[in-house]
Amino acid sequence: MRIVVSKLAMMINEGDTIPPYYGIAYWKWNTMEAVCYPIPLNLVVGVFYLAAIWAKSGHKLWRVERDHRIYDAGVEAGKRIQRVDLERLDRAEARLDELRKQVQSEFARGWRAALNDLEQRLNERKPS
Repeated sequence: MRIVVSKLAMMINEGDTIPPYYGIAYWKWNTMEAVCYPIPLNLVVGVFYLAAIWAKSGHKLWRVERDHRIYDAGVEAGKRIQRVDLERLDRAEARLDELRKQVQSEFARGWRAALNDLEQRLNERKPS
């Protein structure tokens, strides 16, 4: 859906086609809309939009570096947690395999004992 903001500007929703001779000046992330202007003007408006954002941020570009360090620290923490979880999972699978073997041996031993007991009873009932 195209929304005409002024005689030059148009707001285009995500997935809609851009009208001919128009280009995207900037993208509004909060509404997921593209703000479009005629092609030579879209570059100028885009540069002014970026300059306004840069001015609003207070020229604090060190925040970007800090944010990258915080993000990297979070990624590393996630990898550490994943390694610990994988180690725990490996230990749990090993214990589960031990328990499965134990159950199988107990089950087999139980059947053998039951068959031996049945065989003894049958031998006792046989007339000699």
